[in-house]
Amino acid sequence: MSGPLTRMASSALCSANEGETMNGKKEIKGICPLTAIPFDENGEIDYRQFEHLLDCLIASGVHGIGLFGVVGEFSKLDDGEKVELAGRMIRRLKDTPLYSLISITDHSTEIAVKRAKRFEELGADALMLLPPHFLNPPIDQIRYHLLSVVGAVDIPVVIQYAPNETGVSISPEELVSIAQENQNVLYKIECNDPAAYSSQLLEMKNDLSIMNGYWGINLLDLLSIGGKGVMPGFSCCELYLEIYNRFMKGKVNAAAELHSHLASYFKRWNTSVERVISMEKEILCRRGMLSTKYCRHPGYELGAEDYQEVDRFLGEFGIVLPNF
Repeated sequence: MSGPLTRMASSALCSANEGETMNGKKEIKGICPLTAIPFDENGEIDYRQFEHLLDCLIASGVHGIGLFGVVGEFSKLDDGEKVELAGRMIRRLKDTPLYSLISITDHSTEIAVKRAKRFEELGADALMLLPPHFLNPPIDQIRYHLLSVVGAVDIPVVIQYAPNETGVSISPEELVSIAQENQNVLYKIECNDPAAYSSQLLEMKNDLSIMNGYWGINLLDLLSIGGKGVMPGFSCCELYLEIYNRFMKGKVNAAAELHSHLASYFKRWNTSVERVISMEKEILCRRGMLSTKYCRHPGYELGAEDYQEVDRFLGEFGIVLPNF
């Protein structure tokens, strides 16, 4: 792997596109990490470290930053913390080329609509919307929820389809019908075979914008069929950006070589989401992007094998992942 990494180090990582917009709005595309939430040793949010982390992510060259993803421990935050964090991130990204994307995860449709309107008022460039899944609601109620939130705002809404995490299955036909009613709908596809599912979406509506998740394990498959980018974790955005830029420049083999090495780590780590969160926070601490790796409970305690994995990861990629 020394060859591709040496080329990256000598030429420097490519940065994001400069403020591309669509219809006067920042275009949702490229590399959009879902940021971690820093906590101090007592489990309280460290807002100073949060702003430092945002500065580091901006410096990495990504296209946007997402907030309240699963890897951002959204389920362990109270309402006041969510508003404060959202406000700080929106203000920090406002005068940059990067877009701010805030996730709506509420189960109640009424609360989700209120929160979507609130984040739009704060200045979010886009929202991400997790379908309701508690107690397995019927598809007509899921559809009502999605349409209600999308129709309540004027900014783009990325509907997150993650059946493994939510237990909710939605057919491609159902998702396409929602997009046909609302021009500001995009999708983040995180099922077992996202390329196959996304292909079905694009066959029915070829102008859909689709992002990948799941730590970008299927990123190249999605890009190959017209996907727009990926929303990965937060510890090594520079690597995702390099893969994306290589692919967009037609250097498909070089992109595939780097992607294969990176994806092999996340495939091993993904025995549980909490494990990946803890390992990514460990990497952030070693890079100087966080001062503590604290995760709110319940979480995952790293063991000797996990620390060895992080050692190997940084041993392979540390040459191109700057410290801050």
